[in-house]
Amino acid sequence: MNDRIREKTRERFFKIQKRNDDGKDIYSASFSSDIALKRGWYTEVLEHTREAINMERAENGLVLLHNHDMDKSIGRAFDIGLREDGKLGGSFKFSSDSEAQRIKAQVDEGVLTDISIRYAIDSERREENDDGAVTYTATMWTPLEVSIVSVPADSTVGIGRHYQELNEGNTMSKNTPNGENNAPGNDGVVNFEGARRAGATEGQLAERQRAADIGALFSEPKYQEPVYQGLRNDAISQGWSVEQTMRKLITVFGNENDDGYTPAATPQTTEGARNQTSVRITEAAEDKLIRGMQDACDVKFSYGDKEALRSKQQDNQFVGMSFVDMARESLRLMGFKDVYRHDARSIVGFALNPMAIPSGGVRGLVGAGTSVFTSLVENIANKQMQIGVEESEETYRQWVRIGSVNSFLQESRVDLSGFSDLDEVPENGEYTHGKMSDGKEYIQAKKYGKLFTITREMLVNDDLNGMARVPREMGRAADRKVGDLVYNILINNPTMQDGTALFAAGHSNVITSGAAPNVTQLDAMKVLMTKQKDRDNNSTSSNIRMRHLIVPIALETTAQILQNAANDPDQASSNKGGGGTRPNPFANTFTTIADARLDADSAVKYYGAASASQTDTIEVAFLNGNEAPALESENGFTVDGVSYKVRREVGVKAIGHRGLVRNAGA
Repeated sequence: MNDRIREKTRERFFKIQKRNDDGKDIYSASFSSDIALKRGWYTEVLEHTREAINMERAENGLVLLHNHDMDKSIGRAFDIGLREDGKLGGSFKFSSDSEAQRIKAQVDEGVLTDISIRYAIDSERREENDDGAVTYTATMWTPLEVSIVSVPADSTVGIGRHYQELNEGNTMSKNTPNGENNAPGNDGVVNFEGARRAGATEGQLAERQRAADIGALFSEPKYQEPVYQGLRNDAISQGWSVEQTMRKLITVFGNENDDGYTPAATPQTTEGARNQTSVRITEAAEDKLIRGMQDACDVKFSYGDKEALRSKQQDNQFVGMSFVDMARESLRLMGFKDVYRHDARSIVGFALNPMAIPSGGVRGLVGAGTSVFTSLVENIANKQMQIGVEESEETYRQWVRIGSVNSFLQESRVDLSGFSDLDEVPENGEYTHGKMSDGKEYIQAKKYGKLFTITREMLVNDDLNGMARVPREMGRAADRKVGDLVYNILINNPTMQDGTALFAAGHSNVITSGAAPNVTQLDAMKVLMTKQKDRDNNSTSSNIRMRHLIVPIALETTAQILQNAANDPDQASSNKGGGGTRPNPFANTFTTIADARLDADSAVKYYGAASASQTDTIEVAFLNGNEAPALESENGFTVDGVSYKVRREVGVKAIGHRGLVRNAGA
């Protein structure tokens, strides 16, 4: 990715509009447009199409700040999207706290009239005309937050043009050094010559400053070796930014050639060139550092077998590091200055939320360091959550059908009847058409979720137990929810589309005067299931076989004895000599599935189920087939740490009754 992209976030300004919506103060504004803006030595254009704008953050709203101060959350922006005029716009409202109401009062009075959106550019296209003018068109960009702002860079045209570097807090005005204003006035005329001269002057000053800043990076004696001086010369001659140079300098320092840089021959045009060593930096070393941190975390939490952990430990400088030290390393990757001048709590906070770094603390948000620490923590949370799912010991997967739905809309599941019986055709007789009928059940995915937080204190204290336990419990809860939905169907006996309850005499799948599981009861359940006919009663029987006995915990031992006994257990217990002679016809013909949810309803009722591959029973359909819970993170404003949202999108429905039988027990 272009380093010019990764090192900056940007802002644009528009005017605030206000409306009264059912007595609530709701404000609206345009946030951005595709108008070309001058950014020092180049021009920037934001594409405004649904494909270009990444709405992943904005679709659920963005935080409303004052002057882009991350510590001054004053409300929420919502309903954000492309408008008919091609601009990105939305609505916002203020929170009820005193600071937010103070800002709101200034907006109502007309003192504050501008709103700004901060955004990050993810990908862009570079174009240069014959005059050397450079235009960068953002082909993909992400809105980050919305702010009420005090001083826009240009208020003459109703749209401010503002560019703030996170490290310096500078505001670039469109006014030239000679005092000329290049913005269109009321007559719509643009002073192109003034703009050209301003751009040239700004470019020269920026280039001189860049070269001076890069030279300062290599001022220490340890950087006087040829390899570092070669790096310095390449950085200046090839137009690297200060941030890019700093990141590559960190990469080179302490790494072997094959770990991320390769000495390159310099053209032998002058004596100076012959004595100069040049280097070429790749992304491999940075990636290696990130992988090293991830592997160290795997070792911390013992992810993997012994051989895998031994491999991850070998030559890994991050093994044994605390999370605070890893936070420092991630900040060092992004060019953070003086990482040891801040206490552990602050370092972890900055690593989780680089936008909170004080002005001047970092020369720009560059490289993977802007997100590496958050990614490390999220990687831990995600792995622990998946472990929780695997450890949940939910039983529903043993007997239901696992399916998929494509949306949150209802989807039908068709139950076809068998083909009508074949008729005898006499000599010279005619064939008649057979028929099939169908019935439908409907399944619909729903969304289930919860939030949890890995706090800053957990990271500062290296609280491995807390960091592992919380997401692991959330993983168990996510799978437990699906189990609840499945067994609630057996317990609550819902009505099917034919107007009859799932278990009913009309479905021929209920034994009302039963007893505890024994050969006699299983035989009665088998007969009911095997003799089920299709919906048109065309077939003599379906020959569906019972493959699962689903029981409360109170009956688990009884069912397991019946499952595994070679002889009929009841006959054996009634014989004085012990050991019956009548074989058990159900030995090893079914699996016992016991679940405590059934005990809460009844300790005596139990159920028979056919194989889900033979006939429809209950279907668990995951949205788009994603069986794993989804995990999303957000740096919270109300809690110090990272908040995670665990989401499960699934539909559970009884699709057919023929493969299920209920025994009332005794």
